[in-house]
Amino acid sequence: MQIYYLTSKLKEHKVHAIVFLNIPSYGGGTHPWNKSGGQFEPATDDGMIEVVGLTTYQLPLLQAGGHGTCIAQCKSAKIVTSKTIPMQVDGEACKLKPSTIELTLLNKAVMLAKRKPGRANVPQEKLESLNLPLMKIMMSDYEQHHYDKDLLKNSAVNLGTLDVPVTDLEQVRVLVNKHCEEQPDSPKLSPDWCFIDSCTAERFFRVDRAQENLHFITDIATDCIFVLDQECPTLPQTPEDESGGNLQKEGSALPAHLTSSVESSDRESRDGTPQSPGLKFFNRSLSGPGSGSASDTLSPALDIPSRKS
Repeated sequence: MQIYYLTSKLKEHKVHAIVFLNIPSYGGGTHPWNKSGGQFEPATDDGMIEVVGLTTYQLPLLQAGGHGTCIAQCKSAKIVTSKTIPMQVDGEACKLKPSTIELTLLNKAVMLAKRKPGRANVPQEKLESLNLPLMKIMMSDYEQHHYDKDLLKNSAVNLGTLDVPVTDLEQVRVLVNKHCEEQPDSPKLSPDWCFIDSCTAERFFRVDRAQENLHFITDIATDCIFVLDQECPTLPQTPEDESGGNLQKEGSALPAHLTSSVESSDRESRDGTPQSPGLKFFNRSLSGPGSGSASDTLSPALDIPSRKS
């Protein structure tokens, strides 16, 4: 063990400050210790304390890659002051009266250093993909049993197994559509299908398509991916049914004897027989007598005898 008295050396270099370091970097990534001036390179696990002197010229150069004056490397240090000096303790300004300060290594702690450009980046581990079965639930089953998970699971149709990464539902939708296109024998999905949340609550919930980018696949699925097919097959109404329904509604609005009279007059007009005297039909023409009469209408007129008083 050697003892060094550094008072004369400090006066010789006219240092403005003394730094005792047990880490390679200091003050936001600067390196005050010059590797060529010491016995060992600074390290956090060598048990050595580096003593560095800094002049007023060297202090600003530290941020530009400069170094200080290497004084010594030691296991312990003892500082003896003979007058009151200003100093900082944990960032707080104070005055230190004449005292004796001893520095030794007590414990070791992991420190963070600023990353310098040019170093190799740490490779990020790729997230494992999930292998989950794809299950389809029909809208009729969902409306009837959406409060019972077990019944919905039993009624679901298996569309195959899907390998999906841990990503949002918007990206998973693309994979589901591609999977259904590549499986011609499996049941198809309608264009307006949606995801079902099967793990958030006690029952199943539909996920809004506009919010698929806000949810990940792990938020709605645990062991299966459930999708809801919202297409309900219905038979379209034919035009014949619509015309028949309109005729039936119009006929029901007239009395029974008027309905039969209209039907008979139509039949007679088709057969070429004269019309019934009880009904008169007027046809408006573009020319001829009476074309401008106010009594010409397109609707049938009834001859109702007037009551004599």
